[in-house]
Amino acid sequence: MLVRNYIAISNLLITTITTSTTNTTIATTTTIIIAATTTSTDRREKENSSSSNNNSSSSSNSSISSTSSNSSNK
Repeated sequence: MLVRNYIAISNLLITTITTSTTNTTIATTTTIIIAATTTSTDRREKENSSSSNNNSSSSSNSSISSTSSNSSNK
């Protein structure tokens, strides 16, 4: 009877520790994901802002090439 209680308590402690560790891992991972997403969003907003400013002053250069052929009659 005493051994069964000991095993049950041990299993309960192992389950509790595992659950606690899992919850800590989930919380840490969630924090990292939120931080990464926030940083990425801020960077994207800055890039979009910078890009729209550049678009107003940028010009596109295009070159047109033509080919001519010369023929001579003998």
